[in-house]
Amino acid sequence: MSLSVRGAFRGKGVLLTGCTGFVGKALYEKILRDIPDVGRIFILIRGKADERFWTEIHGSPIMVTLQSRYQGRENALDSFVRSKVVPVRGDVQKADLGLSKSDYKLLCEQVNIVVHCAATVDFRERLDVATMQNVMGTLNIFELSRTFQRLDCFLHVSTAYVNSDRRGTHMETLPPLDCDAEEMVQLILHTNPDELEKATPSIIGNYPNTYTFTKALTEVILAKRKGDIPVAILRPTIVASSNAEPIPGWIDSVSAVAAAVLFGGLGIMHSLVGNTDVVADIVPVDMVVNGILLGVASQIGRRDLTIYHCGTSKLNPIKWLGVVRWASAYWRQHNVEKRIDPTPLRFRMYQSRAVHRGKFFVEKQIPANLYAQYAKWFGSEKQKKNSQMLLKANKNALSVSDAFVHFTTNEYMFDTSNLEERVRQLVPDEKNVFGVDFKLIDWERYMRFLCYGLQRFVLKEEVRPPTEVLKIDLVNEPRRLPGEKSFFKSLFDDANWAFSRKYHQSTGIDSLNTLRTTVETKAMVLKSTKVKEAINYIVRLENITSAEGEKRAEQIFDRMAHTMTLKIVRGLGYFLRKVFRRIYSGIHVEEKGIDRLRQVLGQGPILLVPSHRSYVDFLIISYIMYEYDLPLPHIAAGEDFLGIFFVNWVFRNSGAFFLRRSFKEDVLYSSIFSEYVQRLVADWSPIEFFIEGKRSRTGKSLHPKFGLLNICMEPFIQKKVPDLMIVPISITYEKALEAELYSNELQGEQKVKESFSGLLKARSILNTDFGRINIIPNEPISVKQFIEQNYDGKIDPFTDEVARKRVSTDIGYAVTKALNDGLVITSTAILATILLAYRKGISFDDIVVKVEWMRDDIVRRGSSVAFEGTSKELARDGLALLGNLVSKVRNVHIPSTFNQIGKQNRSALILDYYRNQLIHLYGKDGIFAAVFQVFNENGKLQKEKLLAEAETLTNILWLEFINNPDTPIKQELNEGLNNMIHRGLLSQDNQGNITVGPKSETRLHFVSQMVWPLVDAYWVGSISLLSLQPDLRVQRKIVVERMQWIAEKMFAENNMHHYESSSMETLQNCVDLLTRQGLTTCTPTVIGKKGKSPGTEVEVVELTARYKDTTSEGEGSKRLHEWVERVAMFRKPSNNYATIHGLRNAVVTDFPVLAKL
Repeated sequence: MSLSVRGAFRGKGVLLTGCTGFVGKALYEKILRDIPDVGRIFILIRGKADERFWTEIHGSPIMVTLQSRYQGRENALDSFVRSKVVPVRGDVQKADLGLSKSDYKLLCEQVNIVVHCAATVDFRERLDVATMQNVMGTLNIFELSRTFQRLDCFLHVSTAYVNSDRRGTHMETLPPLDCDAEEMVQLILHTNPDELEKATPSIIGNYPNTYTFTKALTEVILAKRKGDIPVAILRPTIVASSNAEPIPGWIDSVSAVAAAVLFGGLGIMHSLVGNTDVVADIVPVDMVVNGILLGVASQIGRRDLTIYHCGTSKLNPIKWLGVVRWASAYWRQHNVEKRIDPTPLRFRMYQSRAVHRGKFFVEKQIPANLYAQYAKWFGSEKQKKNSQMLLKANKNALSVSDAFVHFTTNEYMFDTSNLEERVRQLVPDEKNVFGVDFKLIDWERYMRFLCYGLQRFVLKEEVRPPTEVLKIDLVNEPRRLPGEKSFFKSLFDDANWAFSRKYHQSTGIDSLNTLRTTVETKAMVLKSTKVKEAINYIVRLENITSAEGEKRAEQIFDRMAHTMTLKIVRGLGYFLRKVFRRIYSGIHVEEKGIDRLRQVLGQGPILLVPSHRSYVDFLIISYIMYEYDLPLPHIAAGEDFLGIFFVNWVFRNSGAFFLRRSFKEDVLYSSIFSEYVQRLVADWSPIEFFIEGKRSRTGKSLHPKFGLLNICMEPFIQKKVPDLMIVPISITYEKALEAELYSNELQGEQKVKESFSGLLKARSILNTDFGRINIIPNEPISVKQFIEQNYDGKIDPFTDEVARKRVSTDIGYAVTKALNDGLVITSTAILATILLAYRKGISFDDIVVKVEWMRDDIVRRGSSVAFEGTSKELARDGLALLGNLVSKVRNVHIPSTFNQIGKQNRSALILDYYRNQLIHLYGKDGIFAAVFQVFNENGKLQKEKLLAEAETLTNILWLEFINNPDTPIKQELNEGLNNMIHRGLLSQDNQGNITVGPKSETRLHFVSQMVWPLVDAYWVGSISLLSLQPDLRVQRKIVVERMQWIAEKMFAENNMHHYESSSMETLQNCVDLLTRQGLTTCTPTVIGKKGKSPGTEVEVVELTARYKDTTSEGEGSKRLHEWVERVAMFRKPSNNYATIHGLRNAVVTDFPVLAKL
C-alpha cells in the first residue's frame, strides 16, 4: 500500500499546539514549506495569539529557507501565510481550551487533523504542574477534538522514555503501569502540594522524573478514551537540532542534551556523570517532524491506536563518548563571546557521582564562592552582580547534571519497526521530502552543527556553519580507533600512535599485499631490455668495459632508489607528530576525500599529486596516509636532499626516491629512472610527485610539468595495469614555513642550499605559530575513464604518440585545475588581499566589513574558507599570523615599511604570496575589471571591445594563470564575462554596452588589484628590452636582474605602485612571454670555455631581427615602443606615471654595463 503525505494533507484543516516550542515550530515550517496544498493551519497559542505568532513563530530564524524562496517577493509570502494560517487564542490546561465561541465553531467545522505537541519538558517540574500540562492538557484537547465534525486523525507527541522505568529494548506498545492511570491523576491533582512534593519519589517509582511519568500516564488514559477516533502516538527520544532541514543545526530549545552541550560551551561545566559506552539516543528534530507527518498520513482511515518510536539507537546509535568528544572539539575551535571560563574545554564523563561532585566543587564552586566573598566585601556593583550570576550558573550546572544522569548511565534501545514500514510505503517522489533514514546521520558532523546551532540561534552570536575540512583536526583531536581510551594510551598518545598501532601497507589487491623488496626491484630494473640497451650504448660511446657500465648503472640505481622501512617510518611519524603539534594549531583533513581515496584502492595504481607550496608537502601526505592506515607513497624528491646529512637516510627509508632536476642527455640515467618508476607503478606501489615540478615561490599554481606523469602513464599505455588513479591533493597553509626565504629569492638573493647545519639553525621555528594546514584529497581521476569520456574514441593514445601527448597534457591541466578548485582559503589570504588593495591603510572596522563580503563571495564562487568564527575573529587571526608584515599606525593597518625599497620591502612580496591563493578565483574577473577601468568611456564599454582587450591581456599574462592551451580562450572569456554579469559585478544594457553600477565600483577596483601588479611587471620587463638595442646579447640571468633593478627604481620614484611587480619569478615569466611573442630569443650558449675547461652553458637573450635597429630609421625601436605602449595601456590609470618616451636613454645611462655588452 502506497502512502502520500501531501495527498493526506491536501485541502485538510490542521490544528497545531505547541508551535511556540521547539518541535511545534519545526512542524509548522515543514508543513508550510513542503505541503503548500494544505487547507488552513490553526495554531493554538496562549495570550496574544496573533502577535505571538508573527514574532515568535513566523519571525523565527527557522523560516529562513522559506523566506529565501520568496526573496524579492516578501509581500507574496506574507499573503500566502495569511491565506493559510489562523492564530487561535487558547490554553490546553482549560477544559474548553478557553476558546471563544467563534473560534470553536471555526475549528469544529474546518479541522480534520490535530497534532498535539504542547507539553512541559522540564525534568524538574512539580508533579501536579506536570500532570496539569502533560496529562490534562492532552486530554482537554483530545476531548474537544471529539466534537470536530470531520476529524481524520489525532496525533499526540509523547516520548520514548515512557518506559524509562525499565532498561533494555522497548517495543511500540503502551507502558505497563502498576497503577490505575486515571485514579493516579486524580490523586495527584487533589493532594496538597507540600505533601505531594514529599511523596513524589514514591509515586513515580523507578521513573527518573515527573516528565516521563506524566507522559506514561497520558498514553494509557488516551488509549483508554480514544473510542473510534483515529489516534497515533509519536515517541521521539532525545530531540536535538535539525540534521538537514530547513537548515542544519537549527535549534531554539535548551533542554536535555542541548543544555549539557551548551553549558560545556559556556564553560559552566566541564563534566557530567555518565558512562561513555552507553548509547545516547539523540534524534534530529527534522526527522521527528517527518515522523509526525508520516504518522498522521498513515493513521487516516484507521481506528486502531498506532505507536511510533522515533529514535536512532536501533539503526544508527551514537554513544556518549562521541557526544562528549565532538562537542568538546567544536567548543575548543570556536570562541564563545559569552563563555564564563576561557580555559580550553576538555569535557569528560565520570561514572562516579562522588568524583564528579568533588571535581566540580574544587574547579567551580570553591573559586565561585571565593569570588563572591571578595565581591561582597571589596568589589564593585558589577563584580557583585557577576559573582551572583556565577553562583547561579554553578547551581544550574549541577541541576542539569543531576536531571540528566539517568539517561547518561542507563541504556535503552527502541524498536522503530512501525516508522520504518511507513517510510517503505511512501510514494517514490516523496521519499526524499518526508522520508526518515537514521542511517544518513553523520554523527560527527551532526554534533558540530548542534554546537553551531546553539551558538548561533540560542546564544545569538555571529558564527559560520561548520565546514567539512575543519571537521577533523589531527593536532588537537587525533583520531582514535574504537576502544582506544585507556589512561596509559592517552598518556603516551604520540608513542602509542607511532609505535604500537597496527599498520597495514596494503594496496587493495590481495595478491599484491606483500610489496616487492628494493633488492628485487633493482634486479628487475637492471635486467630490463631498456636498461641493458642503455648500458651497451654507454659502453660503446665511452669505450669502457661492460662491467664498468653495469657498475655505473648499479650506482645510479642505489643513489636513486628508496629503501622503505616501517620502523623508520614509525620513528619519523613520532617526530613529525611532536613537531606538528608544536608549530601548527591544527591539521585539518577532509575525510570525505580520504573515503574517496580508499574507494579507488584496487582499481589501479595510485598517483598522489599534491599542490606544492612548502617542503612540508613531502611529509604531510605520508603522515596522513599513515594516520588513516592507507598505503604509504613512494615520494619523488630532488637530489638536493641527498646533501643533507642524516635527513637523506631518513627520507630514503621513509619511501623517498631521488631524481635529478634534468637528465635528458643522460641516456643511462634516463632509462634507469623511467624503468624504476614504471616498475613501481606496475607493482601498484603508490607514488607521490609534484606536477608543478618545484615549490611555487609566489603562491600561484605553476603550469604542469609532464615528464614524470608521462613515465607513470606508460604501464597503463602498455596495458600492464587496468587503470591509473590520479588523486590531486590541495594543501593550504595559513602561514608558510618558507615565506621569508621565498621573498629573499624573489628579491634576487641566492637560494639557500639545503644542509644539516641549516636544519639545525631553523629550530627556532619550533617557537612560532604557523596556524593551520588544510588538506583536501580531491576526486580521483581515472585515466581510463578520462580517455573514454573526453575523446569519444577519436584518438588512440595506445598507438599514437601525438594522441598520447595530448592526453597527458589534458590530464596535467585537469589535475592542476582540481588542485586549484580544492584549495581552502585561509585567513591570511583574505587579510593579505585586503591590505594590498588598501595600501595606504585601512581601519580594523573596515577590514571586518571587507572580510565579511569576501567570505560570502568566496563561498558563492564555489570555494570555502578555513575559518568558522566571526569575521572579526578571522580578521584578528589573520593579522596575528601575518605578524610584523603589517604595521598599525593609530587605528590604521598598512603593509610594513611599504615606502622603502630593498630587502625591507619583503612584506609586499610575502603578502602577495598569500594573496595569490585567491588568484584562481579572482584572476579572470581581475582581467575584465582592469580592462573596463582602462578603456571605458563615461562608464560604458562595448562588449566586443571588452572581450577583445581581455583576450589581449590574457595572452600577455598567460603564464600567470593556469589554462589548458588547447582550450579556446574566447570560450573561457565569454563564460567569465557572463559569470561577472550574473554576480552583478558588471551589467549589460540593450545596446550591448557593459556598465558597472555604483555599488559594484569598489568591488571592481578590488578584484583588479589581482592583475595590475602583473601588468606592471610585464611593462617593466618590456621596457628593459630597450637597453638591448641595437644588437646586444645578454645573459638571461643579467636581463632579469636588470628588469628587477628598473622595477625597484620606478617604485621608488612613484612611477609604479606595486613593489611585488619586481618579483624575480614574475619577471622570469615575462622573459618567457617576450620569447613566445617573438620579441626576443633565448639561446643556450657556452661561456668561459678555455683550454680544457668545458665552460658553462647559459641562456643568452637578444632581440629578434624584427625588433632590432638595423637601419637608420630605427624601425625595430618603433615596433618595440608599440609593444611597450600596448602593455602600458593595461596599467592602472594614474596621473603620476611617467610616459615611456625617452626611457631608452635613461635605461642605458643607468646600466652602463648593458651598454658595454
